[in-house]
Amino acid sequence: MPFITATVPPDVAEYLADLDEDRRAVCAALYSEITDRLGRTCEAVVRYGMISWVLPPTVFAPGYEGDPDTPLPFISLASQRSGVTIYHLGLYQDERIGEWFRTQYARVQPGRVVDVGTTSLRFADAEHVPVELIGELAARVRPVDLICGAAAREA
Repeated sequence: MPFITATVPPDVAEYLADLDEDRRAVCAALYSEITDRLGRTCEAVVRYGMISWVLPPTVFAPGYEGDPDTPLPFISLASQRSGVTIYHLGLYQDERIGEWFRTQYARVQPGRVVDVGTTSLRFADAEHVPVELIGELAARVRPVDLICGAAAREA
């Protein structure tokens, strides 16, 4: 089994247990760091084949895309064939967040360039994932900022 099983594990512990050893170590560290930085506002679940921190209906009742049964995703962590990927809605909401991350990444990983997409940070090599910096990113965008942006997009 290269990265994750064909069926999606029902919870975070099983998701992490299904990963290869090198991916498990970095993903477990990311899970702990992000969870610690987000506090209790977000809930960690396995959705769409990855770990996702979501804003549950008790925090954001309208839900994702106006569906109250679908929690608003905030940050997701995926182990994919191409590497470890972080999806962060704050990158989509405010392009300055991506610029901040690029600058900070260059400081902690001199000579390396991070692959930043519209909502994603992709790391081909698990050893170059800046766990603490991703924790800072998780703390940089508050859930209330995400809620205000989501509400504005849905209006």
